[in-house]
Amino acid sequence: FQPAEQAARSALLNAPSDNNTKSLLADALLGQTRFQEAEPLLRQLVKAKPVPFNQLRLAKAITEIGQYQQAAEIYQTSFMSHNDASILTAWRSLGTRLRKAGDKQGAYQVWQLILQTVPTDNATLVLVAHANQQDHLWQQGLDNYAQILKTEPNNQTAKLERAKIFIDQQDYPAAETELNAILAQSPSDIDTQAIKAEVLLAMHKDAAAIQLLENIVNTNPSPKKLNRLATVLAD
Repeated sequence: FQPAEQAARSALLNAPSDNNTKSLLADALLGQTRFQEAEPLLRQLVKAKPVPFNQLRLAKAITEIGQYQQAAEIYQTSFMSHNDASILTAWRSLGTRLRKAGDKQGAYQVWQLILQTVPTDNATLVLVAHANQQDHLWQQGLDNYAQILKTEPNNQTAKLERAKIFIDQQDYPAAETELNAILAQSPSDIDTQAIKAEVLLAMHKDAAAIQLLENIVNTNPSPKKLNRLATVLAD
């Protein structure tokens, strides 16, 4: 990237207002992780040509500097102008980055801004619902997965995660209902069957659980599943 930087700087001496050369210089600086130096160039480029390519590079640079709120605002402005899926993906990733860095509130704020802009963006709803689960915000998680199911009624992941929340709350009848809905669509889903067997055991429906575990073992006699059946029979 250093030779590219030198070439771009030399060219700018002869044509200081050439945006194509500024763009090449910005890329060279980004490639060297010199984000603070790239930022003013990218702001000039966005002002001259507010297209997703320039806006995404600016958002990346100021994210790396730590200006997360400004980055979110750039993503929002860019998406509202261009409705580009790549912008939405990068915008969501900003929330994920904040959460991994320990800024849970910041992540929620980013994702909520997305949902205010695109209320039907289920990919963001999944991120929020999963974060709700991790934070033990059970009802919010259930509500967000329910929102997903309104537009994607066959979304198996949303149903399974709802079941897991109900299990965490020890609401086993509700969990069984969600699991039955999955198995109605995918009766051979062994992983879901195994979770249902544990739910049945928690509800003291031992005979039904044993029958289900036997069916699982007949289909997939793995050591783990055989051991689980043996443990239940021994009890």
